[in-house]
Amino acid sequence: MSPAEFCRDKVVRSKSNFTIAFALLNGEKREAMETLYAYCREIDDIADSCLDPKIAKEKLNWWEDEIRNVFVSPTHPISIALQKQVANYSLPISDLLKIIFGVSQDLDHKPFCSFVDLENYSDCVAGAVGRLAARIFGKVINTKVLNYATELGIACQFTNILRDISEDRENSRVYIPLELLQKYNLRFDQNSSVDKKKTEPMFEEFYVLTKEKYKNAFLSLPKENYKEQRPGIVMGVIYMSLLKKIKKLKFNVLERKISLNTIEKLWAASNGAWGKIPGLDL
Repeated sequence: MSPAEFCRDKVVRSKSNFTIAFALLNGEKREAMETLYAYCREIDDIADSCLDPKIAKEKLNWWEDEIRNVFVSPTHPISIALQKQVANYSLPISDLLKIIFGVSQDLDHKPFCSFVDLENYSDCVAGAVGRLAARIFGKVINTKVLNYATELGIACQFTNILRDISEDRENSRVYIPLELLQKYNLRFDQNSSVDKKKTEPMFEEFYVLTKEKYKNAFLSLPKENYKEQRPGIVMGVIYMSLLKKIKKLKFNVLERKISLNTIEKLWAASNGAWGKIPGLDL
């Protein structure tokens, strides 16, 4: 199995929302995105599946060295595949390392005090991914494209936080900033009981902030870049649709994991594929 085939296999097994957008890419760009996704999945899995934080930290340290030496002596199939893509698309090593740094915060998770702290974290685990993807989709000349990609990545991460709140709580992780929880006199640690009636206005405020991030992202993308950035638009529209569904179901995220069915994903993807960005009023 070649490094590229290794990455493609990892993408296929993930069944991620993002893979729908890969169909819009030609062979070379699709291979590059599969490599980037495989890398992100590999790093994220270290925090999610490794039971011993010390071993997980050692693995992340190993990957940090691997990425720093990606042009010299990569040894893992993913980093070998990345060597080609970093060169072809001028992918910044700094953003690849940011992903590792962001995931490392999950190993010794501490609740974020403020939205500034949450945004800094989200920039590492999602904003950096958005910037890397934007460079694969098209040559970035206008820095507004990177601003759009950053904001869209963070908006998608905020959506993930809402969707995964019950699962994260079970794993003793709380991503809603303390300043928002304290505003509504809520505690989300694993041993605290949560009054659903009290959570809805808090979720509503978090939802509004997330919605604004989608608006800011899409409004900042220059129209002349719509065509080349279409795969990213598709990803964003799918996650916007998920955010809308979470609100429609009255933020019932503590009792179930809300997701889009196949038809909902394809409908959102088709709108994004045609350059249409629906539901910005949400």
